[in-house]
Amino acid sequence: MASKKKAQLYFIVYPFMHRDLGLSGISRDVFAIIFGFWRSVKKSVYVPYSIIREMTGATDPSISAAIHRLKNEKLIDSDQHERGLKSRYLVTLPPEVLAEFESEYSRKNDTQSRQAVPPSTSYDPTENTIA
Repeated sequence: MASKKKAQLYFIVYPFMHRDLGLSGISRDVFAIIFGFWRSVKKSVYVPYSIIREMTGATDPSISAAIHRLKNEKLIDSDQHERGLKSRYLVTLPPEVLAEFESEYSRKNDTQSRQAVPPSTSYDPTENTIA
């Protein structure tokens, strides 16, 4: 029986994430994942822990702590998380950081800077499901 090949997910860590925001470790990785999905739609996105776990190898408590830190630093915001309901995340970068990023990366004809998930996957971050 042939095994079904999983879509390969990846994320991009941009220099501003460390340089301007001071992020490192799992907080940087979680931010990079959320940023990648957010950047493609510019509105709140649903990013399940299962995808973050698969992409980083982090545990749920580590992911939760990273999200808490990112919220405290006002780099992301989310819906009120109630038991059993899924959170959606919105990137809330300082305007000058976002403007500099957009200026730098909008000039580059670089598909990697425009696509956080390979086109072969059917994950839609604006929905709460994976097709």
